[in-house]
Amino acid sequence: MMRKLTAAGVTDVGRTRQQNEDRLLVQPPLVLVADGMGGHALGDTAAQAVVDAFARPNWQELRADTSRIQELTRCASSAHEEILRLSQTVTGTRGDGAVVGATVAGALLCADNLHWLVFHAGDSRAYLWRNNALTQITTDHSYVQALVDSGAISRAEARSHPQRNIVLRAIGSRGDNTLEFQTNGAQPGDVILVCSDGLTDGVTDAEIAKTLRELSSETLQAQAYGLRDVALSHGGHDNISAALLKIGEQA
Repeated sequence: MMRKLTAAGVTDVGRTRQQNEDRLLVQPPLVLVADGMGGHALGDTAAQAVVDAFARPNWQELRADTSRIQELTRCASSAHEEILRLSQTVTGTRGDGAVVGATVAGALLCADNLHWLVFHAGDSRAYLWRNNALTQITTDHSYVQALVDSGAISRAEARSHPQRNIVLRAIGSRGDNTLEFQTNGAQPGDVILVCSDGLTDGVTDAEIAKTLRELSSETLQAQAYGLRDVALSHGGHDNISAALLKIGEQA
C-alpha cells in the first residue's frame, strides 16, 4: 500500500538581497532546493534550469536505485548543459566572466524497501527529522568544510569564516558539477528537510530542531514558515528556502 506523503516549501528573498535566486521543487515523492549563483539574470535562471530538469521525470515509475540514480544524474547533466548555454549567452554579452551555477539538495522517497535517496552538490543541505531529533545527512562541498575536515578550523569557526560562501561543487560550474548520493532508511513520521544556505548560515542546527519541535503539532507548511521566520529574525542576509517531505501512515 502507498504511504501518505505531505510536502511543503517556502522561499523568501530575505532582508538584504534585491532578488530571489533560490528555487523550489515540491513534487512528492521528490523535494529539491536549488540556490543560484551569478547575480542578476544569471542566478535565478540557473536555479530554475535545475528545477525544470528535475521536474520532468515521473519518479514513481522508477523501481530501482540504479535507475533512479541514472535519471537524477541525467537531470543534473541536462541542467548543467542548459546553464552553460545560458551563461555563455549572458556573460558573452556582458563580458564580465561571472561565475554561474546552482547548488542543489534534494531527496526522493523510494517506496521499495522504504528508504530515502538523498543527493546534493554544493552547500545546500538535507536533514532528517526523526523522533524529535535532527540529523544532517549531507556534507557541504565548500572551502570551509574542507578546512573543517582537515582539522584546520572548528565547526564553530566555520560559521563566521570570511570564505564560507566558496563552494567547490555546483551544477553549471566549469569545475566539479557531479551529484553526491546517499541512501538512508525511512520510516513513518520521518521528515526530510532540504534547504539553501540562506537558512543554515543564519540558523544553527539546534535552532532548526527547536523550531520543528515547537511547531510539531502544526502543519508542515507552518513548520516551513517557522524556519523562514527564524532565519529572517537573524537578519535574513541571503535568500531563504526550505522544502519538507513527511511520511505518513499507509493510505
